[in-house]
Amino acid sequence: MRTIKILSVVSVFLFLLTVLNAQDIYWDLPKVFVPSEARFPISAVGGNTAAVLWHEFIPSKNGGGKVYLSISTRTEKRSWKNHLRFAGPFVYERNQAPISSLAVNSRGEIYIAVAVDENITRIFFSADGGEHFKILTDIKAVSTTVAPRLFVKQDGGFILFVTHETTDSLSIFYSVSADGRRWTNFRPFVNEKKLFINFLPYHVSFKNNEYVVFQSVTTETIRNYRYQLYLKISRDGGETWSDAKRLEFKEHKGGKLQKQDQFSNQRPNLKVFGNRILMTWERQYRNQPPQIYFTELDEQGNLTGEPEKVTEGLNSCHFPQIIIYKNEPFILWFDNRRGEDHIIIAGKRGFRWEDRDISRIPGESSFGRPVLLNNTLYIFWENKRGKQYRVFFLEPDRTVLPPKVIAGNFKPGSISNISDLRIRWILPKDSSGIAGIDYSWNPGAKHLVKGVLKITSNKKQSITLYADKDGLWTFSISAMDYAGNWSKPASVSYIRDTVPPSPVTFDSPKVDEKGFLTTNTFKIGWKPPKKDTIKGYTYVLQYVGLKDVNINKVKVKFLSPPSRLLTRKTNISYRNIDNGVYALIVSAIDSAGNIGRPNKLIFKLNKYIPVTYITYVKAKK
Repeated sequence: MRTIKILSVVSVFLFLLTVLNAQDIYWDLPKVFVPSEARFPISAVGGNTAAVLWHEFIPSKNGGGKVYLSISTRTEKRSWKNHLRFAGPFVYERNQAPISSLAVNSRGEIYIAVAVDENITRIFFSADGGEHFKILTDIKAVSTTVAPRLFVKQDGGFILFVTHETTDSLSIFYSVSADGRRWTNFRPFVNEKKLFINFLPYHVSFKNNEYVVFQSVTTETIRNYRYQLYLKISRDGGETWSDAKRLEFKEHKGGKLQKQDQFSNQRPNLKVFGNRILMTWERQYRNQPPQIYFTELDEQGNLTGEPEKVTEGLNSCHFPQIIIYKNEPFILWFDNRRGEDHIIIAGKRGFRWEDRDISRIPGESSFGRPVLLNNTLYIFWENKRGKQYRVFFLEPDRTVLPPKVIAGNFKPGSISNISDLRIRWILPKDSSGIAGIDYSWNPGAKHLVKGVLKITSNKKQSITLYADKDGLWTFSISAMDYAGNWSKPASVSYIRDTVPPSPVTFDSPKVDEKGFLTTNTFKIGWKPPKKDTIKGYTYVLQYVGLKDVNINKVKVKFLSPPSRLLTRKTNISYRNIDNGVYALIVSAIDSAGNIGRPNKLIFKLNKYIPVTYITYVKAKK
């Protein structure tokens, strides 16, 4: 039977190890990162530095207003540190929209592109983790430019994209730089005339080439205003680019292959993973809500298979981002499955994408941004509640609270003579869920919990333990969550004492010349044992015989005091009791509840005072 139990515990332990080693992400609870007036977070990682930038808008009464930029940085040796309002104020005229873009190179240097004026993009630079920023240069354009997008190339250089606004079109322009200081003049990125509205480019470097996917409305699709995605490749570091190649996605609806122009494709996001480029984007069929899709591209920019539908249903899904974590792809986006927008993350399990809500907080949560630094994943996003905008973040679940230990049949820290102790515990609440506990039960005060799962959370959370010798015993317990974290041990102690106390020592009562007590109303006292902690006493007064009996010639079977505490005093009083020979038998009871060996005091009484008790009176008139 014991072998079966051991095998059962081992099986459960191995199963949980399998679960914990799977590519699940276990999060702590969402926390406020920026408490007020923070919008449109942007993140970037390079070298050993991670950075998160946000916009602080101050509206004016007449529309528009001012905007400041703030940034928080973290390194592998230092936690997040905020650098507030490092740039600004800048003027915005209409709607609140991001005016900046962020990049961090392999040396941990921070570069920020900011649309500071209608035709000026300014490059800010920090070499000390955001402690100080300086302006490297202003890049001027011939017309209005908005929405800068800054990317670091594989060779350490930079590509900056902006969107030029004219009266009847939006078009992407670009500039390149080898060092972030000297930039080429802005040039058109899209030369095809039919692609007259194009924006939101996303860039990656792959095998020493540059790849950019962007969205565009063509002269053919302007009637339905459905965007399509296009790919351009540069093989000279971004100086020149190939013709725009439309990405054709095959998809069946109702068993029929649908035409490309029945779909709108927007907001591409790319990530290099191994020998391929991963891409996620928003895809909308006719007037149905947009969904999140996923596909892969090869070195030539060809699709390697049909697109995968990550989401489905009536939720409007937006702003997808690819994350490579623990050598697996995940996708981050926000959707309105709960009425309000929430941040959702999905990982692939076999042929399916499994998602979950990671922003279960009040308000609208949107624009999620991942940060992966030293194999630790953080998620940042904007949250709107009422008129307040804040930035929240999630970090990995690294801690778990200890269980609450409850002593069953003893008082914690007390001394007792019981050997079987009942203990139960309450598992803590944890964002990842509790897998189970480990415990130790040992003599002494040491915590000997080793971090080996002994009782899973679906079992009875109590135990009966045996103390086989006197002394201090300690029960320690630690909880393990499904993220693999072990709590600090909680403990309860108990002192087992089964050695009874020594007998009491009686005080000598006053007697007359014949050895009788001087009165039949008297008090008899005693002294407690010297080496024991005494809780109280039990006693019994036994009538032995008449006052003339010779106690030495009569066999007497003396009584034992009751097995319970009768008094905490070290004396007992009696009032006018009958004449005779008596024995007062007293045992000490120590703090563990042990009853000591009884001691007796034999005394004689002969001074009883007769009294009359009236028990009934009848009055007659």
